[in-house]
Order: sequence, then structure tokens, then C-alpha cells
Amino acid sequence: FFYIDLDKVADGLESAGIICDARKMNVIRITTAPLYNTFEDSEVFVNTLEKILDSLNWKGIPENFLNKIQYIKKSSTQLDPNK
Repeated sequence: FFYIDLDKVADGLESAGIICDARKMNVIRITTAPLYNTFEDSEVFVNTLEKILDSLNWKGIPENFLNKIQYIKKSSTQLDPNK
């Protein structure tokens, strides 16, 4: 278990123009719309989230959480038919 300041993460996403649904109990819901969002949009989200997490200087982030971020970054690049 680890703690994040949900308000700071949500504020950072929103200041980058990423719409998110922040809820109590440390939940942020993000989804893509296949007919609206591009692969680049997904990549921008993941990179923005990574920068926000780095700026918060997190300590004790579980390795599996960090691995999921790297997996999403890798997957979005591999699935992009334009690359």
C-alpha cells in the first residue's frame, strides 16, 4: 500500500489538458474514446502521469505499479499503426 496526493495528480493532469474523474479513496478514472483519441494522446497521458509522479518525489512506489506504467508506454508504441 502506498499513498499519493490525489488532488495534486488530478490537478497536474488537468493543467496538462487531460480530463480525469478524481474520486475519493484515491481513484482517478481515465479512459480513451477509440474514435476520438489517438495513440499519441495515450502516449501524452502516460508521459504526463510519469512526470507528475516524478515531481511528487514518491518514495515506496510498488515496483508492479511502475512496471504497469512502463508496459502501457511500450504497448502504446507497439500498437500504433503509424509507427
